[in-house]
Amino acid sequence: MALLYLDTSALVKYYVSERGTEWVQRQIDDRLENGEPANLIAISPLTFVEVVAAVERRYRAGELSDLQRRAILARFAQDYRERFEILGVEERVISRAATLVSRHPLRAYDAVQLASALILADTVRPYGRPAPTFVSADGRLCDVAQQEGLNVVNPNELNERTGGAP
Repeated sequence: MALLYLDTSALVKYYVSERGTEWVQRQIDDRLENGEPANLIAISPLTFVEVVAAVERRYRAGELSDLQRRAILARFAQDYRERFEILGVEERVISRAATLVSRHPLRAYDAVQLASALILADTVRPYGRPAPTFVSADGRLCDVAQQEGLNVVNPNELNERTGGAP
Protein backbone atom coordinates (compact mmCIF):
# COMPACT_ATOMS: atom_id res chain seq x y z
CA MET A 1 0.00 0.00 0.00
CA ALA A 2 1.41 3.35 -1.03
CA LEU A 3 1.17 6.37 1.24
CA LEU A 4 0.15 9.55 -0.59
CA TYR A 5 -0.25 13.03 0.85
CA LEU A 6 -2.62 15.06 -1.34
CA ASP A 7 -2.79 18.80 -1.06
CA THR A 8 -5.97 20.58 -2.05
CA SER A 9 -4.94 21.34 -5.63
CA ALA A 10 -4.61 17.59 -6.20
CA LEU A 11 -7.60 16.41 -4.17
CA VAL A 12 -10.06 18.78 -5.82
CA LYS A 13 -9.37 16.94 -9.09
CA TYR A 14 -11.15 13.91 -7.63
CA TYR A 15 -14.38 15.92 -7.46
CA VAL A 16 -14.10 18.35 -10.38
CA SER A 17 -12.96 17.14 -13.79
CA GLU A 18 -9.81 18.84 -14.98
CA ARG A 19 -6.33 17.96 -16.13
CA GLY A 20 -4.95 15.19 -13.90
CA THR A 21 -8.37 13.99 -12.71
CA GLU A 22 -8.04 10.44 -14.05
CA TRP A 23 -4.72 9.87 -12.26
CA VAL A 24 -6.02 11.22 -8.94
CA GLN A 25 -9.19 9.12 -9.23
CA ARG A 26 -7.11 5.98 -9.81
CA GLN A 27 -4.98 6.67 -6.74
CA ILE A 28 -8.04 7.10 -4.54
CA ASP A 29 -10.28 4.43 -6.06
CA ASP A 30 -7.83 1.58 -6.79
CA ARG A 31 -8.40 -1.47 -4.62
CA LEU A 32 -6.33 -4.53 -3.76
CA GLU A 33 -7.67 -8.01 -4.45
CA ASN A 34 -9.12 -8.15 -0.93
CA GLY A 35 -11.08 -4.93 -1.55
CA GLU A 36 -8.90 -2.74 0.65
CA PRO A 37 -7.71 0.59 -0.77
CA ALA A 38 -4.47 0.26 -2.73
CA ASN A 39 -3.28 3.61 -1.38
CA LEU A 40 -3.56 5.36 1.95
CA ILE A 41 -4.54 8.97 1.27
CA ALA A 42 -3.50 11.47 3.94
CA ILE A 43 -4.72 15.07 4.01
CA SER A 44 -4.67 18.05 6.33
CA PRO A 45 -7.95 19.17 7.93
CA LEU A 46 -7.29 22.54 6.27
CA THR A 47 -8.01 20.76 3.00
CA PHE A 48 -11.67 20.62 3.97
CA VAL A 49 -11.94 24.42 3.94
CA GLU A 50 -9.86 24.73 0.77
CA VAL A 51 -11.92 22.16 -1.19
CA VAL A 52 -15.17 23.83 -0.16
CA ALA A 53 -13.73 27.21 -1.18
CA ALA A 54 -12.59 25.84 -4.56
CA VAL A 55 -16.00 24.32 -5.29
CA GLU A 56 -17.85 27.46 -4.20
CA ARG A 57 -15.52 29.61 -6.33
CA ARG A 58 -16.33 27.47 -9.39
CA TYR A 59 -20.04 27.65 -8.60
CA ARG A 60 -19.91 31.45 -8.34
CA ALA A 61 -18.00 31.59 -11.63
CA GLY A 62 -20.78 29.60 -13.31
CA GLU A 63 -18.62 26.52 -13.90
CA LEU A 64 -20.84 24.31 -11.71
CA SER A 65 -24.61 24.20 -11.32
CA ASP A 66 -26.17 24.35 -7.88
CA LEU A 67 -27.00 20.64 -8.18
CA GLN A 68 -23.39 19.80 -9.07
CA ARG A 69 -22.07 21.98 -6.24
CA ARG A 70 -24.31 20.33 -3.64
CA ALA A 71 -23.50 16.81 -4.90
CA ILE A 72 -19.74 17.45 -4.87
CA LEU A 73 -19.80 18.96 -1.40
CA ALA A 74 -21.91 16.10 -0.01
CA ARG A 75 -19.64 13.47 -1.54
CA PHE A 76 -16.53 15.24 -0.30
CA ALA A 77 -17.92 15.54 3.24
CA GLN A 78 -18.62 11.81 3.30
CA ASP A 79 -15.20 10.92 1.86
CA TYR A 80 -13.56 13.25 4.37
CA ARG A 81 -15.13 11.30 7.22
CA GLU A 82 -14.75 7.82 5.75
CA ARG A 83 -11.97 7.60 3.17
CA PHE A 84 -9.09 9.92 4.03
CA GLU A 85 -6.55 9.83 6.84
CA ILE A 86 -6.91 13.25 8.45
CA LEU A 87 -3.71 14.51 10.05
CA GLY A 88 -3.70 16.86 13.01
CA VAL A 89 -2.67 20.49 12.79
CA GLU A 90 -0.58 20.54 15.93
CA GLU A 91 1.92 23.07 17.19
CA ARG A 92 4.76 21.17 15.50
CA VAL A 93 2.98 21.50 12.13
CA ILE A 94 2.58 25.26 12.61
CA SER A 95 6.19 25.60 13.74
CA ARG A 96 7.46 23.59 10.76
CA ALA A 97 5.29 25.67 8.41
CA ALA A 98 6.76 28.88 9.84
CA THR A 99 10.25 27.51 9.22
CA LEU A 100 9.29 26.61 5.65
CA VAL A 101 8.01 30.11 4.86
CA SER A 102 11.25 31.59 6.16
CA ARG A 103 13.23 29.38 3.73
CA HIS A 104 10.90 29.31 0.73
CA PRO A 105 8.43 31.71 -0.93
CA LEU A 106 5.28 29.81 0.13
CA ARG A 107 1.75 30.89 0.95
CA ALA A 108 0.71 30.09 4.53
CA TYR A 109 -1.72 27.27 3.71
CA ASP A 110 0.78 25.72 1.28
CA ALA A 111 3.40 25.76 4.03
CA VAL A 112 0.98 24.02 6.42
CA GLN A 113 0.20 21.41 3.75
CA LEU A 114 3.89 20.72 3.16
CA ALA A 115 4.73 20.76 6.87
CA SER A 116 1.99 18.16 7.44
CA ALA A 117 3.50 15.89 4.79
CA LEU A 118 7.01 16.33 6.17
CA ILE A 119 5.91 15.50 9.70
CA LEU A 120 4.06 12.46 8.38
CA ALA A 121 7.32 11.41 6.71
CA ASP A 122 9.19 11.90 10.01
CA THR A 123 6.55 9.79 11.76
CA VAL A 124 6.58 6.77 9.42
CA ARG A 125 10.33 6.51 8.70
CA PRO A 126 11.31 5.04 12.11
CA TYR A 127 8.91 2.16 11.37
CA GLY A 128 10.70 1.35 8.12
CA ARG A 129 7.92 2.79 5.97
CA PRO A 130 8.74 5.06 3.06
CA ALA A 131 7.87 8.73 3.27
CA PRO A 132 4.59 9.72 1.65
CA THR A 133 4.59 10.86 -1.93
CA PHE A 134 3.57 14.52 -1.94
CA VAL A 135 0.90 15.09 -4.61
CA SER A 136 0.15 18.65 -5.69
CA ALA A 137 -0.87 20.42 -8.88
CA ASP A 138 1.14 23.46 -7.78
CA GLY A 139 4.50 23.29 -9.55
CA ARG A 140 6.20 25.72 -7.17
CA LEU A 141 5.01 23.76 -4.14
CA CYS A 142 6.18 20.51 -5.74
CA ASP A 143 9.62 22.04 -6.27
CA VAL A 144 9.86 23.05 -2.62
CA ALA A 145 8.60 19.64 -1.44
CA GLN A 146 11.29 18.01 -3.54
CA GLN A 147 13.94 20.36 -2.09
CA GLU A 148 12.72 19.29 1.36
CA GLY A 149 13.33 15.64 0.48
CA LEU A 150 9.92 14.32 -0.53
CA ASN A 151 9.08 12.40 -3.67
CA VAL A 152 6.50 14.42 -5.56
CA VAL A 153 3.87 13.92 -8.23
CA ASN A 154 2.18 16.76 -10.07
CA PRO A 155 -0.94 15.25 -11.70
CA ASN A 156 -0.99 18.14 -14.19
CA GLU A 157 2.30 16.91 -15.62
CA LEU A 158 1.31 13.26 -16.11
CA ASN A 159 0.40 11.73 -19.41
CA GLU A 160 -3.03 10.14 -18.82
CA ARG A 161 -2.72 7.89 -21.89
CA THR A 162 0.42 6.13 -20.68
CA GLY A 163 -0.93 5.30 -17.23
CA GLY A 164 0.64 8.26 -15.50
CA ALA A 165 4.19 8.29 -16.77
CA PRO A 166 5.49 11.85 -17.19
